[in-house]
Amino acid sequence: MFIIYEEINRVLTDHVSKYLFCPSKLATNNLKKENITEGVYFTGDIMYDLFLKMKPHFDENIIKKFDLEENKYILTTIHRDFNTDSKSNLEAILKELDKISKEIKVIFPIHPRTKKRIEEFDLKQYTKNILMIEPLDYLSMMGLRRITKRSVLCRKKSNSCYARYRLERINRCRLEYTKPTL
Repeated sequence: MFIIYEEINRVLTDHVSKYLFCPSKLATNNLKKENITEGVYFTGDIMYDLFLKMKPHFDENIIKKFDLEENKYILTTIHRDFNTDSKSNLEAILKELDKISKEIKVIFPIHPRTKKRIEEFDLKQYTKNILMIEPLDYLSMMGLRRITKRSVLCRKKSNSCYARYRLERINRCRLEYTKPTL
């Protein structure tokens, strides 16, 4: 059984907060389903607003540094504890990335905890074809994300991967264990 601390914290915080600022109508409706209607404000998505404001400042030098071409690579991050702290979850993710890396270049700015777990769990054999780089700042990460339209979501349950496309080409390869909901 998974304990989903983020979800528990969200529910508790929603119920004790005087003001709730929602990024979407869906979030507003979800609060309504929990009988929370007072102090709820639809403000819009500040992360998307930040993206639009910073877009002219994205640092694309890293694209040249690694000789990347538009739509010829995917970008991945793995840093959530439920993905990194379980050997079986991390191994499943890395195996899928290894398969993908045989078809397309995989860029992986690696989080220190993930790097430590790969070494600790002896999983380096799945990273040979993956371009693992140091963590990136926001502007560099967005620069990398800007010219790739590819994003992959792998669910451990089915081990099947499929491409998906998102607004404004804000994409990354996202391989994670599918968590049950409360």
